[in-house]
Amino acid sequence: MRKDCILGIDIGTTGVKVVLFDKNGSILESEYREYPLYTLSFSMVEQDPKDWISSLIDAVRFVRHKV
Repeated sequence: MRKDCILGIDIGTTGVKVVLFDKNGSILESEYREYPLYTLSFSMVEQDPKDWISSLIDAVRFVRHKV
């Protein structure tokens, strides 16, 4: 991977987005990975932080190997 880049990470409610920018702000590569919501009842939903980390790692690896 190039060393003169900026990696942006957005961890949201339903997924994580990773964007790699060059030093001028142009997008070199991006990736979005969803993670599940676990419905416990009509009004209760949970997430597992392990899913966040796993999706983040997968997205960073994907972006890293594309550039």
